[in-house]
Amino acid sequence: MEKPILIYFYWPQEDANSDDQRIANQVRRCKLMDEILASKALRSACVLFHCYKCNMKDLCDDLKKKYKLKLVPKILFFDVKGRKVWRLTSTKAKPAGIARKMAQIAADSKALLKKKSKK
Repeated sequence: MEKPILIYFYWPQEDANSDDQRIANQVRRCKLMDEILASKALRSACVLFHCYKCNMKDLCDDLKKKYKLKLVPKILFFDVKGRKVWRLTSTKAKPAGIARKMAQIAADSKALLKKKSKK
C-alpha cells in the first residue's frame, strides 16, 4: 500500500425522512459532513489517500463492532501499515484543519514507507 486510507461511513440521504429520529439525525449530520468533504481543501488533501465511502445500511455487524460504528458520520484514517491513526466525527471541524491533519498522516505514512525500504 503506497498511500494511507480514508474511509467515510455515512447514512444515505434516502432515509432523511425516516420515522426513526436517530437515523434522520444521522442523515442530517452526514449531509453536513458531505459539505465539509466537498470543500476545496479536503478535495486537495484526498489525493494523498485511497478514499472509500461506506454506507452504514450495507455494513455487516462485525465491521460495525470492530470499528465502533454506532453513530455516523465517521471518517477513519489508516496509515500505510493499516493502523487506525485518527477518526473524525465532528461536523463542526474546519476543512483547513482537517486537511492539515491529513497532510501529516500522509507525511508520516511516507516516512514509514521510506523506513521500510531502507531495511
